[in-house]
Amino acid sequence: MKSQFDLESTSHATDQAVTTNRIEQKKATTRRRFFIRRTGGVKVSAAVILSLAATLMLGTFAMAAAQFNPTQNGVIYSCYNARNGTGLRLVDPANQNGACKKGEQQLTWNQVGPKGDTGPQGLKGDTGLQGPKGDTGPQGLQGATGAQGPKGDTGAQGPKGDKGDTGADGSATINYVKTSSTIPGLVAQEMRAYCPAGKMPISGGYMISMNQNLQTNLRISANLPVSDANGNYWRVIILNFNDPNQPNTSANVVTYAVCQALPAGVAPTA
Repeated sequence: MKSQFDLESTSHATDQAVTTNRIEQKKATTRRRFFIRRTGGVKVSAAVILSLAATLMLGTFAMAAAQFNPTQNGVIYSCYNARNGTGLRLVDPANQNGACKKGEQQLTWNQVGPKGDTGPQGLKGDTGLQGPKGDTGPQGLQGATGAQGPKGDTGAQGPKGDKGDTGADGSATINYVKTSSTIPGLVAQEMRAYCPAGKMPISGGYMISMNQNLQTNLRISANLPVSDANGNYWRVIILNFNDPNQPNTSANVVTYAVCQALPAGVAPTA
């Protein structure tokens, strides 16, 4: 049988244990509340924690995919535990061991997303600095000749020139010579008008006296200056095709030459 002292001691020990337990529970509650306050005072649900964990896991797998590159046609393949959603791992379908294991579910996603819409036109940038001068290029090909331009206006009258020196006396250097001949019908005849010695013909010709109707039957085969061993002269050859049995069929011809003295040191040409 316990004494009064033993009962009081037991009751006191029990009260002390209860008090100690309450103190420990209060400390734990305080620690939990302190943790919640440090996270912003918002209760964090299990769904949010799982979402954050999945995001970190996907980020980690994205980094691994960039190195492992288990892709086909831009698709990333992975397997995860279909029962509890854990154990996500990358697989390579091209590898013989790349299939999902028993109890795993395949999960795929695109390595590159779809092309986004074209953004708006950006602002015009500032003008850049002037670049250095480039090297001189090679000589280009010659261009085609241009079209003929229009005729220009007539220029102004130029000033009067100086008076020239007085020339030699023409009468002393020029002579006019002639010779006459009669050419019967059906005859070809040569006529010569000789210049004086030391002179040559600069012009010449002939004159015919005959009925105009009969002159149509005359032919001139030569009418030119000549220089040969016989001298310098004007030569004319006429062919008379008129009938000599008809009256007035002979042609009266005068051959003439205009002669000029040869310049010093110049010989007549044959």
